[in-house]
Amino acid sequence: MRAGWRPTCVRLPFRLTGGLVIGLMALSHSPRCLAAPPGEVEAHPSASPAGGTQPDSSAAPPTAAAPNVNSSASGIRLDPTWVLDTGRAIPPPRQSGLLRLTTHGEYQIRMRYQTPVVLVERGSDPSSTRLEQGARLNHWLRLTPVFEVGTHARLVAQADLPHGLIAGPPNRYVTAAREPWSERQPLRAELRWLFAEWTASGFELRVGQQPTHWGLGLVENDGDHPPRFGDYVDGTRVERVGIAIRPGGSHSTTEARLAGDLVYSDPLAELREEEVAWRGVFAVEHGLGRELGLGLLVIGRHQRSRLDGALDPEARRELALVTADITGRAASPLPGGSATFFAEFEVAMNHGDWDLGAAVPGADTTRLAVRSHGASVRAGTVVTKGDGLARWGRFVTELEWGWASGDADPYDAIDHRFRFAPAHRVGILLFQEVLAWKTARSATIADDGSLGPHARPEGSDLATNGGVAGATYLAPVVVVRPVRTLDLKAGAVIAQATADVVDPVRVYTDGRYVNFDGGTPRAHDLGMELDAGLELRIPLPTGICLQLGAEGAAFFPGYAFANTTYARNPTAVAANSRIGIQF
Repeated sequence: MRAGWRPTCVRLPFRLTGGLVIGLMALSHSPRCLAAPPGEVEAHPSASPAGGTQPDSSAAPPTAAAPNVNSSASGIRLDPTWVLDTGRAIPPPRQSGLLRLTTHGEYQIRMRYQTPVVLVERGSDPSSTRLEQGARLNHWLRLTPVFEVGTHARLVAQADLPHGLIAGPPNRYVTAAREPWSERQPLRAELRWLFAEWTASGFELRVGQQPTHWGLGLVENDGDHPPRFGDYVDGTRVERVGIAIRPGGSHSTTEARLAGDLVYSDPLAELREEEVAWRGVFAVEHGLGRELGLGLLVIGRHQRSRLDGALDPEARRELALVTADITGRAASPLPGGSATFFAEFEVAMNHGDWDLGAAVPGADTTRLAVRSHGASVRAGTVVTKGDGLARWGRFVTELEWGWASGDADPYDAIDHRFRFAPAHRVGILLFQEVLAWKTARSATIADDGSLGPHARPEGSDLATNGGVAGATYLAPVVVVRPVRTLDLKAGAVIAQATADVVDPVRVYTDGRYVNFDGGTPRAHDLGMELDAGLELRIPLPTGICLQLGAEGAAFFPGYAFANTTYARNPTAVAANSRIGIQF
């Protein structure tokens, strides 16, 4: 028995009809500041060794990705907590004959300071050319209760209540962003997941509102995987009926999954905004539970969205889209036995067409083809210390490369721009803040009627919301742990545009192809970002893991952020204090 929390169960000496033995387990905590024995971990199907995320069976979204702990007769090949230890709670393994309710969660507070972001002027308001970020305080409480009936059935929920901006300057004219921070609303509440699951030997059925995650999370990202820098956001959530089958039984290393979805929220649609998207999903992965794995995901999508710029107020634009996504992973001990190599990749392609339906004023065509591609590779090594169950990651080196196709001509009737899911975080400033707010401002101008009586259709999907779009990057990271519970980390992001950087709103208003600052679109140098941070995880006697930390970043813009006189945006700086508890 390991030290720390253990489930306490009461077995009653009687049986219900059907032969189910009834047990009752009290609502309990499972603090997770130190790595748990792998034998007691129920693998999280949404994570993988290279991803380095925490095992969490209660939050496992329906996906064919591999378990994140690889083991063999010789012991553990890679425990993801060696790479990225988040302090999250690990639920106990399911037990036959028990009714059990567990609740895990976290409360996080962030105090952030950031220098202003230079934006295109909105209307005739000269003060709108600077987005004054200043000091900002926000928080969230995320709860994930799970009710289990033996080993075959469970009900999983997750909610953020409350969450939102507590203090700080509200943003102006960026309402096209998913999270514009335009109002102080510290008491918002949102139900994220609510689904039922039933499993048998080699078969699983899930029904309800649930997350979905695949590979590195470029396309399907549940928004619940802590990144190296920054915080997780959004997340793909669907109303799903899905089944998973392992042809060789529960211990098979191959899994196939079929699902039908109504999208509640993802990078392309928000059901609450009258964007109705239906999906059919097929996924297969080979190598579950092994150090080598390969998976294929295919999604067919039909979506109807509002078209505010149309002559007909009832008009809708329709999207028919096929997404193909291949992912793979590998992990292997290096000679000497104290270090492990890990790697993971994901390659995705979108192929489809938007039908704009009714004529849109100023539009050259009523059809828009979608031809976009994206890829990412993450690889690294972790040097460990200790033996057996006390082994932990002392030193981590990691390098991520990503590529997302860009679109140099927003009016050629072909959309080439690929957007990573916003929850796939890269760095702190360039993609999460600078490009996010620049695209949000242009999208807002296109949608808010300031250009005329009709919104511009090209603004609907312009905002990146912090995701990588039309860019390629290298992001090295180094993590040093002087002690097991302290992370000292440093990283960088070096980025280039994959096509000319063009603001479609400037093309419409000025008739010139320029970037978001009015400069030449042919400058592809996005710049360089330097990141640093630390995090201390403190186990408390009350069964709670306290997290204390800080992050900082400096972004040095390239000439892709230059104006007509080739003057680049000023250096951007951000600092973020991190306080949280995991329970």
